[in-house]
Amino acid sequence: MADALVWRTLLEACRVHKNTELGKHAAEMILEQEPDDPAAYILLSNLYASAGQWRDVTKIRKSVKEQNLIKEAGYSWIEVENMVHRFHVGDTSHPQAREGYYRAENRRESENKYCERGGLHC
Repeated sequence: MADALVWRTLLEACRVHKNTELGKHAAEMILEQEPDDPAAYILLSNLYASAGQWRDVTKIRKSVKEQNLIKEAGYSWIEVENMVHRFHVGDTSHPQAREGYYRAENRRESENKYCERGGLHC
């Protein structure tokens, strides 16, 4: 049987590919294994939001609040020239944060232009 990490990965892929039914099943499988996992609710809420199912988003968020579930902030690490840098979304404390956000935005714009030209199914 697949573990919760595999189901979380599938759930996020369902958001990307707009497969709500399979995503709902993946969320059920996560919650069967880890009933207090806030990530399952957040990912499912994101899936519904990307599909424009706002009533379902509200229902999920209300459930998270009622259960007092709290998702820890996620961190990312990147190694540059043998030095590891740790950051989270919106973090501006790093001395090179501005440059990093600038590069990320430029990359996102380039990818969007590529998608608009039909380079990828985005």
